[in-house]
Amino acid sequence: MKQLIHNGVLLPKKYEAKDFRMRVKGRTMELTLEQERPATSSSAIPPSRRPEYYIPQSRAYYERNRKRVLDRCRDYYQHKRAEILERHRKRNSLLKQQLLELLGGRCVAYGLSDQICLTFDHIKGGEKRHQVKLGRRGQQYYAWLLAHPDFTRSHIQLLCFNCNALKALHQEEFRRRYLEAP
Repeated sequence: MKQLIHNGVLLPKKYEAKDFRMRVKGRTMELTLEQERPATSSSAIPPSRRPEYYIPQSRAYYERNRKRVLDRCRDYYQHKRAEILERHRKRNSLLKQQLLELLGGRCVAYGLSDQICLTFDHIKGGEKRHQVKLGRRGQQYYAWLLAHPDFTRSHIQLLCFNCNALKALHQEEFRRRYLEAP
């Protein structure tokens, strides 16, 4: 018969406060010692929810099941296509509205304020090069411009479609009419 030998009670060392704060719904909360200890304990977060565990697991799963994952994504998109596109339209519309407000909401050359007719124009040209350099297009590009208002005000202007076409096709005429006018 085997015998179990007890070596005494094992107690964890005394917890030292780390001045831990949590952000809940945008409000920073200071925790008491009793609240802080379980919140910072590694056992409070299950291993499957820890980033250092989850990310390599998901990459490995994707590599093993690439076709299946892509098929599920495609099926989801086809099933929810209308909702996804509507969400994107609303987001794009909101971003464009905020950019229009940032830039004054009027064509700088003609003064037209009809938002449907306004376009964003790089003052010195090179919009495509700038988008490629940033690695952003469409919605991401609008968001970047909003996040950098000083750059946006100094490099982007609002033009109506007519003025934008005139500037693109007849630069000298555009300068003569709108930039050199008294």
